Amino acid sequence: MEALITKDVTNPKFFLVIVDGHAFGIRLHSEARRALAKLGGDVQVQVEGGTVMVAGRALGEIVGWNGQPLDDVDPEAAWTIKTASGRAGRLGRALKRAVENGLTAEEALDWVQRYLGEEAKADLQSLLDDAGDQSDDLAELLKRHLLQNDLPW
Repeated sequence: MEALITKDVTNPKFFLVIVDGHAFGIRLHSEARRALAKLGGDVQVQVEGGTVMVAGRALGEIVGWNGQPLDDVDPEAAWTIKTASGRAGRLGRALKRAVENGLTAEEALDWVQRYLGEEAKADLQSLLDDAGDQSDDLAELLKRHLLQNDLPW
């Protein structure tokens, strides 16, 4: 099955495997990790069973949202933006955290659109909007309790 390896936008030390619009983690073999770290772009690969390969050479194994290696590509085990219940999935939580820590929302949304498509982009946008609303609510609450000059004790 055709796939690609790309740097994880939430943590450039790690990589993700994108298969048919689904993101998976990858447990890389050490020499593959070193070789990929030297590259600046995406790498086209094959996934056979749970093994990620290039030109017949194994690079590592795909990993599901729970951190466990997979025997085969299973969309149910993909790292999702949102779960079926509407809560943030593993990738959604990582992207929200990355945006809180300096990745711009635009960069995150562009990455999701490029690799996972429009529906995933809309899911991320709604997660980011919800997080922004909660942050704005907290900012308002804190503003009402802001001390002017005198300490309360």
